[in-house]
Amino acid sequence: MTSLAEEINNKFANYFSIILKYRRTYYLIIVVSLLCGLLFVNIARKRYTARSTIFPTGQVSDIGMLAKVAGYMPMDFLNEGMVESSSFLFPDIIRSREVLVEVLTTPLEFHKGGELIRITPLEYFKANLNDATILRFRKRVKVESSLRTGLITVSFTDRNPEFAAGVVNLIVDELDEFNRTKRKFKAKENIEYIRGRLDDVGKELAQIEDTLTKALEQNRNYQTQGSPRIRMEIESLQREYQIKSSTYTMLAQQLEQENLKRRRDTPIVSILDRASPPTTPSFPRKKLLTLSILLVALAVGTLVIFYRESTGKAGAPAASQQNLVSCIREDIVSIARFFKGRK
Repeated sequence: MTSLAEEINNKFANYFSIILKYRRTYYLIIVVSLLCGLLFVNIARKRYTARSTIFPTGQVSDIGMLAKVAGYMPMDFLNEGMVESSSFLFPDIIRSREVLVEVLTTPLEFHKGGELIRITPLEYFKANLNDATILRFRKRVKVESSLRTGLITVSFTDRNPEFAAGVVNLIVDELDEFNRTKRKFKAKENIEYIRGRLDDVGKELAQIEDTLTKALEQNRNYQTQGSPRIRMEIESLQREYQIKSSTYTMLAQQLEQENLKRRRDTPIVSILDRASPPTTPSFPRKKLLTLSILLVALAVGTLVIFYRESTGKAGAPAASQQNLVSCIREDIVSIARFFKGRK
């Protein structure tokens, strides 16, 4: 065990001495890498990400209807007994073709090159309205939802911060308008359908009531003196009358509920935080880029010095582990003298 530990210590000491011997190569690689990184940061075109936070405030039945209109869910998927959490539906509605087309074709006012312009996102992208353009735009629109809080964050990244914020606000406004318009349109359709069914059931109920009244007048003592066939006919009419009466009452209640929904103008989307032009670029990230460059430089430097050591002469001098502080101190003094002489 002792010999194995000594062997491991010797290997580490050997590796350390090699690194210490070629430390100036390390310095050179790190400095060059950092300079290249700084050059890239200054040359690379900055991108800005604008965000807006919304919160669904409508019931799941209303939002399920909107998802049905958008073409994502069957109407019978949702029911009144489900919970009111609806965040999982909004990302699909936001990415729907109808919403995105409205956003792409709506004029937007922002500054470009110091000049205030008013153009549509489609004109800004210099593209035609087709499936490929909608697909590219959909990929740039990011929607994140929290299952715990129900909050939804909509974000968009572009080189122009004002344009990015304008697009996000357009998406949120269009989502709200989509919800209001489609909900009222669907409510109107439901009212017309229920009213039609109510009229039909009312006519059927009146006919059955009239037939039952005549049968009872003609057979007042049918329970004691009537034949079994007459009793069965009257009982069948009574059951049918009860069913039609219950159906008529239920349709009347549904019609009243739909009328209340139509008159109600409560927004389904509550905008908690509208997007504003970001001042800090989301790309490139200086801290993350610097750390990444430093790690890559250390890895490349290690490979380079061990390659140099493997291809160098066998009698090359090696620094000891104990003189690490003195070596670094000498390097700092040499660098300080270099810059002082330059002044």
